Amino acid sequence: MMFRRWCCLFFFLTAFLGAQEFSVITLEEAVELALKASVDIKKNAVELGLAKTNADNLWAQLFPSINLTAGMNYNIPLLRAAPGGNPAYSASAGLSLYFNAGLPHAMKNITLAYQQKLLTAEDARRLLSLNVAKDFYSLVALEQNLLVFENAKILAEEQMERDTAAWRSGYKGELEYLQGRLSAERAALDYEKALAGYRDALAEFCAALGLDNTAIRLSGTVETGRIVPDPEKLAGEYAARRPDIAAKRHEVERAAAEEKQKRLSAKAPSLTLSANWGAAAADNFSWEGDRSLGASIRLSIPVNPWIPRTLENQALQAASAAVETASLDFEDSLEKARREIHRLCANLETLWNERRLSRLQLEIARRSYELSEEAYRSGTMSFVDFEIIRSRYTEARQGLLSGELDYRLLVLELASALNISEAELAGLSPERGE
Repeated sequence: MMFRRWCCLFFFLTAFLGAQEFSVITLEEAVELALKASVDIKKNAVELGLAKTNADNLWAQLFPSINLTAGMNYNIPLLRAAPGGNPAYSASAGLSLYFNAGLPHAMKNITLAYQQKLLTAEDARRLLSLNVAKDFYSLVALEQNLLVFENAKILAEEQMERDTAAWRSGYKGELEYLQGRLSAERAALDYEKALAGYRDALAEFCAALGLDNTAIRLSGTVETGRIVPDPEKLAGEYAARRPDIAAKRHEVERAAAEEKQKRLSAKAPSLTLSANWGAAAADNFSWEGDRSLGASIRLSIPVNPWIPRTLENQALQAASAAVETASLDFEDSLEKARREIHRLCANLETLWNERRLSRLQLEIARRSYELSEEAYRSGTMSFVDFEIIRSRYTEARQGLLSGELDYRLLVLELASALNISEAELAGLSPERGE
């Protein structure tokens, strides 16, 4: 049976790929290609680079404001006796420093914004890797499902050849011959539909990886061993470590830092230091600089933010409300993450039981098909009954393949929900095997 399966696989590859060369891609290579081709990942990289520049240059928040000014004046006399008509030139340089109690929190807010961008980018990579892995194993399952359809087509064609020989020899009637031929044509049509679906899915997958052609083979299998996780332990240890949950926590810290920065900037006194020096020249470019350096110091004490219901006071209340909203969002997201982990663990056990029952049904269907084939050839079973049993055998093979795929995809979802790899999840399971 296994030999025949591999023969079918070889036949499919020969028919589908023809004489063209194809490359084998593993899941790790597919994820790497998808990360390189993703437009969203590239956008996140641009935003992350900008946030990193801001975080690495916090000194810019204290950098003085430097102004250089140059000008020219020209007086046009309105009366003949009035002086004027000669240009005058001027140049000046100024420097200003601004100090406010909210500056330290503004710097902290910039650092937290960068850390949050890091977590957002990591979460985007996590979700993209999960989707690529799902598509990868779904394609592997489609390829294996093609073997099921092709095997059914081969069985139907072999049976049609026997029925045709028997009809021509007069051992069977035309009705039974036509039923066998209809069954073979239906099996061939099902195979062509499955092949077209596989081609379309493969083309979309290659486009997501940034590949121009579909001459690839996926190296992998949907089958995996049993995983029996501890939901309480996993939810308690890994839910808060997820990048999306960590980003929510950083959002709370960032909102708190922003609220403090706004409050101190609005209510605390601010100090401004400035200095200015200039020079002037007439039309003969004889420059004369100022004989002294102008300097000033200014202390500003705001009043409006201390008055209730003013616009400035309302802005501070809105900043405080943003902190509370971010805290509620974080707690809700963390609780949802824990519930998701519990749900995935429970569904994992359910799907494993369904997979075990599907395997048992396949064994029964296989044995029933073998017996019915012998009975049909000996003439003790009608073609209709034989066709029903053969269809059930094909459905049982597809059912087991679908169950194995569902279980593998759920394992991937659980690993992604914990922000760990599938291998790490398997290592955390106290029980493995069939």
